[in-house]
Amino acid sequence: MATRNITRTKGKHQKRAVSVFAAILSSAATGELTTSGDSYELFKLPPRSLVISRDIYVVTANDCSSTAVLDLGIDGGSEFVNDANLKATAGTSAIAAPTVTVTGNAETASIAGIFTPKYYATGGTVTAKPVFGANDVTAGEVVVFIEYIELDKVTGELTQFSTTTT
Repeated sequence: MATRNITRTKGKHQKRAVSVFAAILSSAATGELTTSGDSYELFKLPPRSLVISRDIYVVTANDCSSTAVLDLGIDGGSEFVNDANLKATAGTSAIAAPTVTVTGNAETASIAGIFTPKYYATGGTVTAKPVFGANDVTAGEVVVFIEYIELDKVTGELTQFSTTTT
């Protein structure tokens, strides 16, 4: 079987930069986190993007007397985050930590809650949708961020394939 060198074809050697979207969502200041079930458009994810990470950082815990969660996804979905806890302790992530479940012996285990990078050929509108068990929200603030790589956007730098030492 032959090995083909494609490192210099069609821009494969050009570096890509990681883009980061961040937004503050607040109950009191801007009112995004007060109406249950409404979807808020955050930004347009460019076509041919690979979403590599996401988080929801709690600045001020939500004061809803009942459940307060946030979904983050494309066009009202929850593929990035489903049911992030808006009542989490300030200074922590609203996303539950991954859990490991072992049944029987160590050979039968499952891990839940790990984010897997996702590719979006056509991009889409990233939305946040809060869901509250009661309509009495007066406080709460989070920072939402999403890291992604635009495959068609290059930095202009080229990957160095060899080094010369003198």
